[in-house]
Amino acid sequence: MSVENRDDSSSSLIWLRLAWPLLLALGTAGVLALTIVLVGGSPGPAFSEFISGVIGSKSGLGGTAARGSMLAFYALGIALSFRAGILNIGAEGQSRVGAAAAVALTLGAPGKFFVAHAWLGIPLMLLAGAIGGAFWSLVAGALKRWRGVPEVIATLMLNFAALHFVKYLVSSHDWLQGNTNFQKNELARELQFSGWADTEFHAGVFLAIPAVIAAHVYLFHTAGGLRLRAMGFNRAAARACGVNCERATLMIFAVSGALAGLAGAMSVLAAGEISADPAYSEFGYMAISVALVALLKPLWIVPAALIFGGMEMGALSMEGGGANVPHWIVYFINGLLILAMLARDAGARRDLTSEEGA
Repeated sequence: MSVENRDDSSSSLIWLRLAWPLLLALGTAGVLALTIVLVGGSPGPAFSEFISGVIGSKSGLGGTAARGSMLAFYALGIALSFRAGILNIGAEGQSRVGAAAAVALTLGAPGKFFVAHAWLGIPLMLLAGAIGGAFWSLVAGALKRWRGVPEVIATLMLNFAALHFVKYLVSSHDWLQGNTNFQKNELARELQFSGWADTEFHAGVFLAIPAVIAAHVYLFHTAGGLRLRAMGFNRAAARACGVNCERATLMIFAVSGALAGLAGAMSVLAAGEISADPAYSEFGYMAISVALVALLKPLWIVPAALIFGGMEMGALSMEGGGANVPHWIVYFINGLLILAMLARDAGARRDLTSEEGA
């Protein structure tokens, strides 16, 4: 390939990368409008309800920020895993185990102590959540490391195991049942995040920014981050350069699981209870879309997470308002976004390969 053709190709790729967010937004809006029509709704009123649910009220703003911060923690662990070439899709189950571990600290005599000393109890609950999520993720890491089980299968199956195990503990067992009814365990008021009255907004929202900054610094400005990215690009080459890929793989499983478990602990501190069903169901899967749209870059995860958190609030508003549009539309859009991002990445790799071959 000549220098001129190579320059033209590079310029085209740059313009495509710049235009991609706009194309993605327009495509999402178009698909959403079409889907609303197909389910018998009217796009005008539905979009009005959607915008109102996202930013049109105090409740919408608070809910968008709260859901966005939760998604950011999930997506951060997914982004780090994918960067290392590890397809850990078990955030849903890891967060559930983290939520259970956090609530376990609030029962019995330790719970009474932590209620009286909430300044210690809340950080320890978050730490317990992170440890619980890391442990559950490391089960998949161990299966991959010593038994050769693909992480996609292991983490997916462990999701189902965690969800039903914790549901059983909350519904049928005194360990998480506490003194409330058989479907949930309410936390003491002292062990709940403070928030914005009549909204989902809570103090945990402010933890998302330091987390993504720390991840960015580690990933792009430390030797450990360089080793992680090298392993994701080419594991064999990274091993040849002295990277202990087996140890790094287990570390990434632990870190990504800890972030999901931390999000699970935050969810019970924000909701004030653990119930038979997750407070933020399906967020572990939705966060895959967030991480891919953010191009696996930590600093881009926060705006991407806020967009998806807003989509969730908007969908709830459309369903509960006069538009009568079902909430499942947001999951349909998420699936299409994942396919669009995968297709884009596959096309970019094909173009790069063709350019190198020429």
